[in-house]
Amino acid sequence: MFISTSTKKRWPVVWLGCLLLLPLSWVVARPSAERYEPVSVKRQVEPNYPLWAYSNGVSRGFARVAFYVDEKGKATEFMPLEYTHAAFSEELLRVVPKWTFVPAHFEGRPIKSVCRAHWEFLPDRPVLKIVGVGAAFRDRRIDGHDAQAVMLSEESDLDRRMQMLDFPPVELWQGDSGLERELDSVTVRCNFFVDTEGAVGLPVVEASSNPELNDWVVEALKGSAFERPQRKGKPTVAWVRKTYKIPVLK
Repeated sequence: MFISTSTKKRWPVVWLGCLLLLPLSWVVARPSAERYEPVSVKRQVEPNYPLWAYSNGVSRGFARVAFYVDEKGKATEFMPLEYTHAAFSEELLRVVPKWTFVPAHFEGRPIKSVCRAHWEFLPDRPVLKIVGVGAAFRDRRIDGHDAQAVMLSEESDLDRRMQMLDFPPVELWQGDSGLERELDSVTVRCNFFVDTEGAVGLPVVEASSNPELNDWVVEALKGSAFERPQRKGKPTVAWVRKTYKIPVLK
């Protein structure tokens, strides 16, 4: 067995993608790119290369997280989507709450949106590597982007369709909704993430039969649960787009 070191120039790469949240009805078309300005980063704190990666011979990695950015540019509800090793995801989740943002705008007004931040990690000092029998195979599995500990998948790529285990109704208190007529249900088209444990995160209502109930629908979606998603027999985070008819209780 011998010990070698490797180092690369630090080259952090951040990618920010967003989905907007608007009170759309079934008859309103999706907003055009000309009328929409996405979120931008105002202040960014760079993550550190994890100490765990230095000491375990991991010479690169990446992580991608998602979160809401509200109308004031405040980021909330952070969720890991995919990563090569958990240490990279934990480090990105540590610093992203310290970032500040310019919120997305639609027709000149600020709006809430869901954003995804992707960061490529490369070390800025030598990484210790212990090389022995079969090490080339082990290194290929832990050191490359094809060795993701957790990956993001669309529902169509899962081993099987996830079954919903729990879906709370929309519950309204008397006078809370401002509705002029009685409703027993609301129909919504929505998208959201399902984590490796089956919990729902960062739901977005794309269209609704009653947009004034969107906030209540989002809270109901956050309380729902699915079977744990899997892809090729491994845990994964799933991105799902669904249409639901949800009971409304008063």
